[in-house]
Amino acid sequence: MLALAFTAFSETSIEGSWVEPVPGLEQMMQGFKLEKNGKASSINMATLQYETWERSKNLLILTGKSIGNSQTITFSDTLTIEELTTEKLVLKKGNLTFYYQKTVDAKQENEIPVDTHTAEISLDYYGTYKGTLPAADCPGINVTLTLNKNKTFSKTEEYVDRDTFNSTGTYSINGNYLCTIDERQDTVFYKVEENRLRMLDRNKEVITGNLEEHYILKK
Repeated sequence: MLALAFTAFSETSIEGSWVEPVPGLEQMMQGFKLEKNGKASSINMATLQYETWERSKNLLILTGKSIGNSQTITFSDTLTIEELTTEKLVLKKGNLTFYYQKTVDAKQENEIPVDTHTAEISLDYYGTYKGTLPAADCPGINVTLTLNKNKTFSKTEEYVDRDTFNSTGTYSINGNYLCTIDERQDTVFYKVEENRLRMLDRNKEVITGNLEEHYILKK
């Protein structure tokens, strides 16, 4: 019986989009997408970018880049597959256990349901925001972010004394939280405040410390 269970487990495909609730924001989802060619990508995880995946028996190996406030680190995570069905995936790493569910379309998980009693109607958040973010290898990053009324945005990131990058995409609002998704499916989260946007960390929380005020874009 145990052998039959292991066989069924090992033959179940792990490919697809797997998501879990964002801690503290359970109405939003995050996770990863595993494609047939070994390519992996993140879902709603702006600072943790998955790139490749590999399955070896009951192990899932994910590689990618972790983008912090001052550096980008290449990582490789090995997780134990505790349970795998066509709809459910349970992974374990050390003392941590992660419970994922399968979703049909990863893009749907980037769409945040609108709370009609908060920023969507109470704050005039449309317009252009500017600020200078901290950077590891240059004096700073001058950011210009424009939010359009049709839920699209454009962003210019000028690395001082270096290069300038432009991106476009869509955004959505949930409560007082805003999520931008660019053409590469990279996501960034902000907290909507009066006439400004506060950039959040990888856990969708306010960045604290000496540089806290440098993660604010103002109109």
